[in-house]
Amino acid sequence: RDGDWDALVGQFFMQWSSKRHVVPSFEISKEWQRYAGIDYGTLDPFACIWVAPDPDGRMWVYREISAPGLQARDQARYILDAEKSAGETSVIRVADPSMWGNNGTPLSIADSYGLEGCGIYKADHDRTNGWSLCHQYLNEGPACPIHRAKGWTTCPMVHVFEDKCPMFIEQIPALTRNPLKPEDAATLNVEDHIADAWRYVCMAVGTFARPVLYDDYPLSGDPSEKDEVEENQPISVPVKTYDKLFGGNWDSPFKERY
Repeated sequence: RDGDWDALVGQFFMQWSSKRHVVPSFEISKEWQRYAGIDYGTLDPFACIWVAPDPDGRMWVYREISAPGLQARDQARYILDAEKSAGETSVIRVADPSMWGNNGTPLSIADSYGLEGCGIYKADHDRTNGWSLCHQYLNEGPACPIHRAKGWTTCPMVHVFEDKCPMFIEQIPALTRNPLKPEDAATLNVEDHIADAWRYVCMAVGTFARPVLYDDYPLSGDPSEKDEVEENQPISVPVKTYDKLFGGNWDSPFKERY
């Protein structure tokens, strides 16, 4: 009667608890950087999840889409439509590395995404380190404001919106362990598309440019003093081209970058 209904034999993410990881949705601060993780598939479903890290480093999984039978350019349109509807204009998207492979056509899948204006970066496919980061996010950290209000002192470092991400909530606790590689998840006859998309995001969060903070400059004090400090030059993220066809352009899909 009082058992853990999230637990199962061979479960890969044993830390998962719906009571602790799943939260009601709310409007995320516009200042939080948005990331998207994309796992490619056609006959198998493609999956995309969106996350936003907060200032404490906690990850909030706030949207997902997944569908079978869609070609690359249709997938890109689905992603762009979802972001446009939410008013999102700056999303860092990391995608399945297989999308850059040779599929027997002049254009790779990544190029097809780029031609739709859906900019993507190649995700880090290191499964062992990727899953390790996923486990770390599932672990406990200092309580977020939602759970501090409930009297909690700790809560997980990842929270999932219950009404926006039903597939994440279903598939993550159901993922099983690879019996031959205990540090890896099973890959045969499992629904792992959402999990793979999340793994890509976990490897990407924190690896992109951040504002430069100088140790000799106070982070608090008279706000008027900050006007005397020259604005830092922005740190650019490297942009890649693929045989002069850019696999993801935020301005124009046909504009060459050097």
